[in-house]
Amino acid sequence: MEMFSTITSPAFSEFIIVLDRNPMTYLPQELPLFKTLGKMYKIKPFKLVFSLKVSHLSQAGARREFAGVLGLVTGNDHFDSFDSPPIVRCM
Repeated sequence: MEMFSTITSPAFSEFIIVLDRNPMTYLPQELPLFKTLGKMYKIKPFKLVFSLKVSHLSQAGARREFAGVLGLVTGNDHFDSFDSPPIVRCM
């Protein structure tokens, strides 16, 4: 946490988490991750971005699948400390 508080660049605005298709299904079980992200956000606000590593042909399906997973996470109030919902990108 201390290292995170030393970021002084005004260009820092996003914290990106890269996910493969299989690990994204385990996301709702990662309570320690969301507690840590909430603490980090209180120190230095940022936009939370989930970047999905999927093939070009399966991007729409991956977005739908991840939207369901993200719904489980947001339904458990894991993002209450953030000012805006997470951003989802495909790569």
